[in-house]
Amino acid sequence: MARKYSKVAEYLMLTLAMPLVVIYEFLEFSQDLSLAMTGGKYSGRGSLSRGRRRYWDEDDGTLDWMRPSDYDKKRFNKIVDREVGRQIMAKRIGSDGRPELVLTNEGRKQVWKKFPLFRLAKRRWRGRWLVVAFDIPEGQRIDRDKIRDQLLGLGFVQWQKSVYVSPHDIADDLAALLKQNRLEKMVVPMIAKRILTGSDWEFARILFHIDDIQEEYLKIERNLRAAEKSGKINLKFWKQQFAAYLEVLRRDPFLPVGLGPKDGYGREAAIKSLHQYAKKIS
Repeated sequence: MARKYSKVAEYLMLTLAMPLVVIYEFLEFSQDLSLAMTGGKYSGRGSLSRGRRRYWDEDDGTLDWMRPSDYDKKRFNKIVDREVGRQIMAKRIGSDGRPELVLTNEGRKQVWKKFPLFRLAKRRWRGRWLVVAFDIPEGQRIDRDKIRDQLLGLGFVQWQKSVYVSPHDIADDLAALLKQNRLEKMVVPMIAKRILTGSDWEFARILFHIDDIQEEYLKIERNLRAAEKSGKINLKFWKQQFAAYLEVLRRDPFLPVGLGPKDGYGREAAIKSLHQYAKKIS
């Protein structure tokens, strides 16, 4: 199935952003995540010719692990060239002499803009909830929709009509948001230190649909285990499972550490399985 150009560019950006998220969870291989995940697939034959702006030789799969399995290689290379031209990504030779493709500072800003919840990775649970209630008149629907979308981007979830809650330590971000939009008189922020009906975890699990997210992470683990058991060790299958991981990652609320179970709800286990499988490809 063909993917739209913009979707592939976003997929590539999200792939390169993985160290920004995973570095907080797996320091043992975060410094060279792409190499670790490809199981040593870098060949060192990539070209960094300024004239053609290539990242690998035409017949070399040096960075081909980042290409979606259902997308044409030449078109993918053109997307890479375009994103470099936009200064979202940059080409360079790594410390080991191998070619690399990395996000620029502008690229990182774009990642935070497109995937704002990534900033919340591995923050600890402070034992309190931020609660926001607002009553914006129907005549100001644009303001109402805007504040709703921005609250969701900060990590809030709708609890009841015009009432949003978040377990994240983002009070300063919320205050800046309200001031920026001049909504201090229309929006009431509060801090709740205790959920009276049930546990904080059960409350979060239901609100953020954690069971569904956990099942998707577990499915990736199961698929990888089954593939290994049957001897299905190949890059194409890994790409498919990695793409599935990125899709779940988009919807992951990155709940603070300490709010949920000690072993998390599947994100850490899934990336470990992807890492272990990738090492076997080589």
